[in-house]
Amino acid sequence: MKKIISVMLLVGFVMVSGAYASGKFSVKADVGYTTLNLGDFNSYLDEQKSMEETFGSTATVTKSNIAFVVGIGLDYKVSPVITVGPKIEYIKCNQEKIHLLMDVSGTPANADIQYDAYVTPVLVGATYGKPLNEKLDLSGSLYLGEALANSKLTVTQQIGSVSASMEVPYDGSALQTEIGFGGSYKINKSFAISLNLAYRNLVVSNLKASKDIPELYIHKGDPIMGAGQSINIDLGGIALGGGIKYIF
Repeated sequence: MKKIISVMLLVGFVMVSGAYASGKFSVKADVGYTTLNLGDFNSYLDEQKSMEETFGSTATVTKSNIAFVVGIGLDYKVSPVITVGPKIEYIKCNQEKIHLLMDVSGTPANADIQYDAYVTPVLVGATYGKPLNEKLDLSGSLYLGEALANSKLTVTQQIGSVSASMEVPYDGSALQTEIGFGGSYKINKSFAISLNLAYRNLVVSNLKASKDIPELYIHKGDPIMGAGQSINIDLGGIALGGGIKYIF
């Protein structure tokens, strides 16, 4: 990963250096929301719910198939219609949770099993733009790179007036590809606003615990498990957002 970031910084430096000489450089910032597939992981939550109910607990599952996305990128115009450059995104997934109600030796008790996750894709790509007039254009883009995934499992339990909480951090990475379409409107020679639609393919198959948690019988390097097997975390989906571009 350090090599990828180093290469991207070098590419960015070369682009910026050339841009000051040619005026073909632009920086863009985008914000929006994305759907998340999460098929296997949501099935895993249902399995956990069923297992807890077999032990007499009342279980409620809260699922989320949406996430917040923010990104920033550099573009360099290599031709009148083609730009290339890197971008970095931050994807914050909404929390998923299993809430349990139970009875422990006659004492009411409850527990929460919460999953939080975020992803940081580091991508390089190209965009083809088709001007419709002096201010409006349509574009298509393709990006490829590595996405760093981090997740946190938090287990909170309360029995009567006594409570306890434990956290398990997970991390991993995966290849991400992204195909996008959009349009932009040039406000003036330096600024443009945009609306973008993109499809992201991203499946993390190596999300593993980053430290030992003896109380939960979890060891560093253990994958998130479901039905005795590691789970593929499908973070692919469709993103919709808007942004602003500064051109100089």
